[in-house]
Amino acid sequence: MGFEEVKKFKYKFKRISSINIELIEEFSCGLEELDKKLIQMKENDEGTTFVFLDETNGQIIGYCTYCASGLKKAYENDSITYPAAEIKYFAIDKTYPVSYTHLRAHETVLDLV
Repeated sequence: MGFEEVKKFKYKFKRISSINIELIEEFSCGLEELDKKLIQMKENDEGTTFVFLDETNGQIIGYCTYCASGLKKAYENDSITYPAAEIKYFAIDKTYPVSYTHLRAHETVLDLV
């Protein structure tokens, strides 16, 4: 599928606590550990997990788990911690194509992998 053929869809965000476990078990991003992590988040959210739901069919498009964190900067006699948000997990179901056309240097990025 070419980038120009990517289907547009409407979506909404929901907290994982409001999502049915059967729907969560259908999610597959292609990496088993991330699929299992989503199931674990339903029972014990390690941060704040939101799922992206396709409004046309109710399927999970993807999910993101984030939490509060900090970046520590050390100085000679002191240190300071700057507040930050940490993205712990991010995955998109493999049935939804990901388009990198908005990234001008995507060939360079992919060459580094």
